[in-house]
Amino acid sequence: MRVTTRLVLAIWVTALAVVASFAYLQVSDERQRLRQELERRASLLGEGLHDGVETALSRNSRPALERLLKRFGRSGQRLAVYDTKASLVALAPESFVPRPEVSTGNSKIGIIGYGTSHWGLIESRDQLRQEYNIETDYLRLRAYPFTREVHDFVKQHDRVYVVEQNRDAQMLTLLKLDLEPALITGLRSIAHIHGLPLDARSVTDELMTMEGK
Repeated sequence: MRVTTRLVLAIWVTALAVVASFAYLQVSDERQRLRQELERRASLLGEGLHDGVETALSRNSRPALERLLKRFGRSGQRLAVYDTKASLVALAPESFVPRPEVSTGNSKIGIIGYGTSHWGLIESRDQLRQEYNIETDYLRLRAYPFTREVHDFVKQHDRVYVVEQNRDAQMLTLLKLDLEPALITGLRSIAHIHGLPLDARSVTDELMTMEGK
């Protein structure tokens, strides 16, 4: 009886191992097939997009580029075209990329912020206006890649202060990579890294120090 039980158990374990191995091989083969199919389709898509972009660029047609990005893009996908100098050439239609919130007047000083820094910057702008009689314009980023409004905002100001709660000033770095070289010199960094929420007074004092007042 014991020999029979052991024999049945051994056969059962062997059969289970064979079935499991077969299933694993099937799954692996299917994954490999799907991966190859995905790579093939991605290659075809990339070639089609590349040819379309090259044609639009040769004709210097920005509308054609934007139509192409709209055709290949989907909601939540932010397609962009950059030239060999990493400057933005065209961006997916604005419906795919949240536009920044912009508050502008006639000031030569601009402030760029994002996220929870917004409320501290609103108060800081009030302090600058009331205590120093300095007006500032403001742009609140809401997405990356940057839209045309960001480029235009920097162009319109002599100095732009990028305020962020980041030790390495990563947003400033992204802006430098995206903007034309001539515009980079106007950027200033205010990196709030005290481990506490951004407060308006810190921004106001640092901005005034950098303004030399």
